[in-house]
Amino acid sequence: MNDRTPLASLVLEPLPEGWVPVGVVALIKCVDDEGDETWAFRTSEGLSNEEGLGALVVRTDLAKAALMELYMSTDDES
Repeated sequence: MNDRTPLASLVLEPLPEGWVPVGVVALIKCVDDEGDETWAFRTSEGLSNEEGLGALVVRTDLAKAALMELYMSTDDES
């Protein structure tokens, strides 16, 4: 029995031309069996915990920088 769930119904931005995916770290917003929104974390085979954590830390830092830049540019307008 295959217990894997396809995520084909979700739309992602395409990778740059020529890039070949070899692994994935996914933080997935879900609706649970009681109708509540929750989060699930998954990785593909072959990724270590260190790689998953590193990817999330880098993405978090990039999101913080983008939000700070937006905040600072909005602050300059007032």
